[in-house]
Amino acid sequence: MNNTDEAIYSAARGARFLIYAVFASLLTSLVMCGVSSAALMPDYEHLAPVTNSVKGPMAMAVDREGRLYVTEAGSNRILVLSRSGRYLASLTGLDNPISVAVDAGGRILVGSKNKGSVEVYAADFTPLFKLGSGDGEFSRPNGICVDSSGRIYVVDMGKDIVRMYDSSGRFTGSLGSPGNNNGQFYRPVAMTIDEAAGEIIVLDRQLVAGTAKQGARIQFFTMAGDWLRGFTRNSTQEGGMVKPQGITVDSLSRIYVSDSYQNAVLVYDNTGVFLGAVYDLDNPLRAPLGIIIDLAGRLYVTSRMADSIEVYGIDRYTGIEVFPGMLKFAAKEGDADPVSQNISVINSGTTTINLEAAADASWLSLSDESSVLDRDQAVQIDVTVDPTGLAPGEYTGMITVSAGPGTIDVVQVVLTVAPSAKLTVTPSELSLAAQAGTAPSPVTLTLVNTGAAPLYWSLSSDQPWLENNIAGILAESGEESVNVAIKTDAAALAPGTYYGTITITGHGALGSPATIGVTLMLSARQDPPGNENPSIPAPGTPWKGNLGRKWAVVSQIDGVALNAIWGSSGSDIFAVGDNGAILHYDGRNWTQENTGIDSDLKGVWGASASSVYVVGENGLILHHDGENLTDVSPSFPGIIRNIWCGDESTKCFAVGQNGAIFDDDAGSRWSMHYSAEIPESLNGIWGSSESDIYAVGDSGTILNYDGSGWTLINSGFDMDLHDVWGSADDNVFAVGRNGTILHFNGSAWAQMDSGTTAALLGIWGNADDEVYAVGEDGTMLLLQSDQWLTLETGIDEDLNDAWGGRKKEVYAVGSDGSIIFVKTSFPWSLLFPIFNQNGKQVQLPVKQESSR
Repeated sequence: MNNTDEAIYSAARGARFLIYAVFASLLTSLVMCGVSSAALMPDYEHLAPVTNSVKGPMAMAVDREGRLYVTEAGSNRILVLSRSGRYLASLTGLDNPISVAVDAGGRILVGSKNKGSVEVYAADFTPLFKLGSGDGEFSRPNGICVDSSGRIYVVDMGKDIVRMYDSSGRFTGSLGSPGNNNGQFYRPVAMTIDEAAGEIIVLDRQLVAGTAKQGARIQFFTMAGDWLRGFTRNSTQEGGMVKPQGITVDSLSRIYVSDSYQNAVLVYDNTGVFLGAVYDLDNPLRAPLGIIIDLAGRLYVTSRMADSIEVYGIDRYTGIEVFPGMLKFAAKEGDADPVSQNISVINSGTTTINLEAAADASWLSLSDESSVLDRDQAVQIDVTVDPTGLAPGEYTGMITVSAGPGTIDVVQVVLTVAPSAKLTVTPSELSLAAQAGTAPSPVTLTLVNTGAAPLYWSLSSDQPWLENNIAGILAESGEESVNVAIKTDAAALAPGTYYGTITITGHGALGSPATIGVTLMLSARQDPPGNENPSIPAPGTPWKGNLGRKWAVVSQIDGVALNAIWGSSGSDIFAVGDNGAILHYDGRNWTQENTGIDSDLKGVWGASASSVYVVGENGLILHHDGENLTDVSPSFPGIIRNIWCGDESTKCFAVGQNGAIFDDDAGSRWSMHYSAEIPESLNGIWGSSESDIYAVGDSGTILNYDGSGWTLINSGFDMDLHDVWGSADDNVFAVGRNGTILHFNGSAWAQMDSGTTAALLGIWGNADDEVYAVGEDGTMLLLQSDQWLTLETGIDEDLNDAWGGRKKEVYAVGSDGSIIFVKTSFPWSLLFPIFNQNGKQVQLPVKQESSR
């Protein structure tokens, strides 16, 4: 419609509304005075319009449950809406649909203007058949009706007849013929069926006598097709129609006609008496076309140019408002039921209703299935789901809320059941035996995950002599297992039998927790004939290893594990360990700092000699500025295990339990930078720059920071990783359990052959081709020509970390408080062992080999 047409329509609409208002008042007075015995004009109430997803609506139908089916010729679809206007679905791919009907079985009949056909679809939109001969059966199928027996009527506006078909689509005859007389049609536009009166009502545009001007006529036929009566209401008459488009009838046989020129709905009794008009000056209709009244007394009118469907409550209509239209529940296989939700139902009609609610799924239940609601009264219905016995997947259910015919609404319920891990542990009992004062040989537990989700597990025990606080992850596969070595420390136990319990907890897993009984039998000690293990040499004692290296213990704190070492130069080195131990080397002597701290310290790194950080238990972060030690700890209850710094102009980063990562924001207060939200501990961190940092942890966890965010890398390896170091962004190494060494070449991680099964705890290098890995039982490996060689260090205590200076010094710290040292020129030379003995630095004269 152009602007001129719109102006004309608006002017006409305003004038007509004033006439209708005056006439409606006069009609009411006449009826009250007993002048007329005609049917009364219905009371009506303008309700909230339907606008959701509506675009250029034309014809309309309603099914027994009150769902709306709206044709949109411009969009080539049928829009399906709930009775409250909520979008449900669309039947798309049509060709200029101009009419629609729905039969008692839920089949959808669609008239196509371009194809000249009526297509029949199942309720799920499956195409079934076409009426008659298919395409070309009609000139213009302008209206479709289906009676209670299933007979189908099609108003063919182009051929001036109404064609009839049985429910299978077979043509059975026609109603009327072309012409202007009784029982004939000129440009029939719509029809409706008055089931209560047993009449077919057809609206056509009979030519005005003696002119070529189209008028408006309504004719009545028996269900057998015989003409009964009719009346003409042209625009020059009182209650006249100008451009009638749609027709419907209510339970009192009152007839409603949409007029797209007057933008109103005209109401007549079934003898032709004009009763009044349905309109709302504040919410006017704009080119009304399709019109339908449902079983609940709600009148729907398509307002094509307003992209809406206007709704009116007629007389004592019924209505309900149900919200929300969808509920979503999430559960986990084997877990407790999700928290219940609720729906609210309001009586939005004018009559008291008997409300019924029902669910269609066995796992779905309602707190209230029947209620009596007065007008504007509401009820809340609790909805609960029970996923017991349901396999992982998505389930859909439906709650149907009904207040009688035509007043039915539905709430869709979606339940998503996530898979769970399933824990199995074997064996269920363990027996260990050893001599008093020695540790029994490790035993093995096998953990199997037969579920369809990753299994995060942790081990704890109730005895100090049983290994405690280890964790891991199993992939979502029943074919993988993890062997857990249960080590005991029975050195302080007297001969006898001891009992304990190991608990394996699979977080959120079925079969969790699993408990394993442990029996430990200690017999009286029998000393071996000789000392089979080498003792740790005293500080100052040099000894020769392989590959031309000589070692020396340069410092030792008996019984206190040293966990990390770092230096800014060969004359400024820090080593940290348990019970708050901090040792500092100034180029001459190793001295122990008096920290007053009893927490275990796990890592040390610095940006310079005047900015060194130490991390440890209870979220501890200490800062050494060259003279003083300051506590700069964040609020974090767990263990911070390692730290890395670039230089004084960049941030420092620290890692710890449960995927926690912290930074100091280039010198300001330390705070949580990122949490991977994983149960694994992060154990090591290193970066080539502030925008390329790697963190590693348990279960093969590898994270990468690119300067803006952390990314979890799927390396394909699940061994616990303890440390990471690199010489450049394309030469990065990570070490861990069972001699694991992973190498990153800038594009992918690959496993290297380490030649050992000992756990590797630390890694450091001073060149691409001089990298040291240290670990259990004094293990030290050297990378040479892409091959890892074993160095004989001469001690059997665990080596936890290594560091070296620019002059080829190499230091390693051990679990018994030892710091061992070697100095070499590369490729190889004999070393200059330096050690601290009785508080005095000593350098052993050693003949240097010539470099090759």
